[in-house]
Amino acid sequence: MGSQPPFARRLRPYAFLFVAFNLRCSVTSLSPLVPTIERQLNLSAFALGALSALPLACMALFAPSAAKLLRVLKPTYTVGAGLSLIAVATSARVFAGSVTVLFLTSFVAGIGIAILNSVLPEIIHVTFPGKSEIPIAVYVFAIDIGASAPPALSIPLSHTRIGWTGSLAIWGLTAGVALVLWMVSSSSKPDVSPEAPDPAHIDEPRHPIPGSPKTKSAPGSLWRDPRVIWACTYMTLQACIFYALLSWLPAEYASHGVGPSESGLLLAVFNCVEIGSIILPVIARRRIDRRPYLFVSATATLVGLLGLATVPTFAPWLTVSLLGFGVGAMFPLGMIVIVDYGSVTNRVAELAGMAFLVSYGFAALSPLAIGGLRDATGGFGAGNIALIVTTLALGLAIQRLVPPGALQGRSQLLPGPS
Repeated sequence: MGSQPPFARRLRPYAFLFVAFNLRCSVTSLSPLVPTIERQLNLSAFALGALSALPLACMALFAPSAAKLLRVLKPTYTVGAGLSLIAVATSARVFAGSVTVLFLTSFVAGIGIAILNSVLPEIIHVTFPGKSEIPIAVYVFAIDIGASAPPALSIPLSHTRIGWTGSLAIWGLTAGVALVLWMVSSSSKPDVSPEAPDPAHIDEPRHPIPGSPKTKSAPGSLWRDPRVIWACTYMTLQACIFYALLSWLPAEYASHGVGPSESGLLLAVFNCVEIGSIILPVIARRRIDRRPYLFVSATATLVGLLGLATVPTFAPWLTVSLLGFGVGAMFPLGMIVIVDYGSVTNRVAELAGMAFLVSYGFAALSPLAIGGLRDATGGFGAGNIALIVTTLALGLAIQRLVPPGALQGRSQLLPGPS
């Protein structure tokens, strides 16, 4: 087995983090420019919601295919393929003065994100078997950094010579740099420890599980697993809240008289506080029951939404900070639960693809729903109430996420909670 050159081996972790950095840039760069796009292209609120929803729909529809692609292309080229789609599509937004180009680039970038969303957790699982909490936290930290930069820079960049289309397209350059770093760091096949099998064989158990058959479980079994269904429900509800806020938070504050630059900065604060919320996934490794930490994140989100609905202009920085902390912790904690459950049958990529299919499929509707409610009512009040109800439902899903320790010894269907 070939080994990597020392330079490539040292570069690999940084390349991985820069790949994660680019997972949300093409999505979050749009939000602060929604008022500009609305004026320039004469789009309705529903059409703007559809623009925000399109990448999510792609991330849902193409997520299950990522595990199959991983077996065909191997990890290095699968990640490279996803990055290539993001880089090309985002760079092409320099021509986004056309509605067709704007929607098409969102579609292609969404496919690239879908591939990486499902494959990167599997790579973490294989590289750090049984110790995934901190690597997942660092991975999401990089995603949060990448989600925070575009909202803070989109408006200032749009006021330069490159204009609003160049402000959107510039993030294709960062994806291109990530692609180069990833391929250079993968210049030779890395050494793999005996405990870390080839990620291409994700369906083959790493170690025999006591009392379980030696063959992999049936392909459809995950869809009949009650606990996995609750995990997908949790991922769906948190994604609906996050992407609704990501798409409409600046526009909502703008409707209350906040200027475009300050609205963009509020969204940047929302994303930056997500970085601080990484403390919850880090300390979650101390106990096998993740639910207390999930409840903390849901409570912070609920308080923030109540503030947004009742006193939106009072201490907006505090409101967006609570929202950022709450929804920021939800995703990495959910990914830890996915890895916990998927590790039992060594089907992390398949379970992640299933979770993203369901969660992003429904999350794609949330910006549309908020936009439709805004068109129908003339404001964001009804949308805020819908998000509050969604957060309360999230609490019910969290209660059903039984500690993963109860799953040991089962590789087929996991029994429902008692």
